[in-house]
Amino acid sequence: MISEGAYGRFEEVMDISLDSLIPGTNVFLRPMVWLASAEAHINPSAIVPLNSAAKWKKPALVVQGEKDKLIPLHQAKELAAAANCSLWIVPGAAHAECFSVARKEFLDRLTALAHSL
Repeated sequence: MISEGAYGRFEEVMDISLDSLIPGTNVFLRPMVWLASAEAHINPSAIVPLNSAAKWKKPALVVQGEKDKLIPLHQAKELAAAANCSLWIVPGAAHAECFSVARKEFLDRLTALAHSL
């Protein structure tokens, strides 16, 4: 398993995403979240990939951009700890830019991970 810019708990990232353009937007849009949650029968606070990561017993790597403003670094650390794997923080990379910023090292790490299977 390899994740880049992945969250461990959805609800926090949802709030960050909603607030990314205008701070406080998550408060104003909360009724929309409640309606969508009720319609889809999904509780955002119940979306917790950390739980699945903790059950993962195969090689894994969590990749996080140093300048990622969507996924907080503490979530990447928690995800790596839950999966009992390495966390690679890519210098200078924003959200979902790790491969383009550090292509060779990314491929080297993928190859090493594949060889560990």
